[in-house]
Order: sequence, then structure tokens, then C-alpha cells
Amino acid sequence: MIILFSSLSVFGQNNYNLPPLENYKKAEIGMKNFEKFNARNLVVLQDSISFLSNIDQVRLSLESVNYIRVKEGSKAKEGALIVGASTLIIVLSAILQVAADPNLELADNAAGLVVITTVGGTALGALIGSLIVRNKSYYVHALSSSN
Repeated sequence: MIILFSSLSVFGQNNYNLPPLENYKKAEIGMKNFEKFNARNLVVLQDSISFLSNIDQVRLSLESVNYIRVKEGSKAKEGALIVGASTLIIVLSAILQVAADPNLELADNAAGLVVITTVGGTALGALIGSLIVRNKSYYVHALSSSN
């Protein structure tokens, strides 16, 4: 009987799927009743969340929350990779076209221009990608990945 009651207390504990950090500057909270909150200063606790909505401090039990959507980085790496690779392909294609035409001649500094153009394209892609926010949704009542 003791083993049965002790196992019930283990299974009775809530195991929520929560974001890894405890504090977030901005988040979106989706409730089970389909109400949404744009939250600022979100604090994730073991059984509740606390945040600012408009000017009010709100504290909600996790039992009533459907999901928490938080910012988890940007797409800077993807932007740098896509634009940098595209720039390199375009520049190399142009060089191959110039090299194939007997009426045209490559400049002496063509290799330096390829490097400068590719680095510039990569930096521009990273800048554009950093402006695109990557959000992740945590469905509170779904099984967490730590199970």
C-alpha cells in the first residue's frame, strides 16, 4: 500500500512543457478559452506565469494556459548563408561568362572583387536575417521533451 500511495504522488505531480528560461521580455500567451495576451516581462514559475498585459500585472495558473510563444533568436545564420552563397554563385557565373568570351578580359583584381562581393553579400544577408524573429511555441499540456 505504501508503494502504491507513493507512486500516486509521483504521477500526480504536474509536468508542464515550459520554455527553458524563466524570464522573457515579450511573449504571446494563448489560453484554453481562446483568449490571447501579448505579454511583457513574462516570468515562468512551476505552476503559474506572471506578466504585464497593457498596464496590469497578470498571474495565471498553467492549468488555464494552452500555449506560450516566445522569441528564440533570429534567422541571421540562414540569411547569411542564402545571400552569401547566392552572391558567390552570381559572381562566379559572371566570371565564367567573361572568361568564355574572347572579346572580354578579366581584371587583375577579379579574385579580390569576388571575395569582397561575397563577404558583403553575406553581411547583408545576416543583417536582413537578424530582422526576422524566430518564435517557438510551447504547448503547456503537451508532454515535455525531457520525458
